[in-house]
Amino acid sequence: MQVLDNGRIEVAAQCLGLAEAAMKAAIAYAKDRVIGGEALTDRQGIRWMIADMGVAYRQALLLGQDAARQRDAAHNGTGGRFSLASSMAKLAASEAAGKIADTALQLHGGYGYTRDFPIERINRDLRIMRIYEGSSEIQRIIISGNMLA
Repeated sequence: MQVLDNGRIEVAAQCLGLAEAAMKAAIAYAKDRVIGGEALTDRQGIRWMIADMGVAYRQALLLGQDAARQRDAAHNGTGGRFSLASSMAKLAASEAAGKIADTALQLHGGYGYTRDFPIERINRDLRIMRIYEGSSEIQRIIISGNMLA
């Protein structure tokens, strides 16, 4: 379990990197894309999508940082097991990254499916993150098990 706990934190970090790349690409595209004489970022609905991406990213980041702190404490001998924290971080980051990348693709429209934009690759790469080191469903079992104990 210790190997999986460590790996889950690392997967969360990878997800955060991909999510940040997707978010930056989406924001840059939305600023540059002009429809009907106005940038996409001038539209309220687009702004809400960007805000939701930022909130999801920050939530996952904070859970990831908490798990990393708990892991450091466990490895230094000043903390205990960090299975719950690592499962929460992995679940939050992989799910948030998937939603962020999906929103980024939505903002790009059909262009998001082309290899001309990084969003296509990010979406493809992110899908596996909800599966390895324990699927999102397994993380929910671990988390609920800890909460019910």
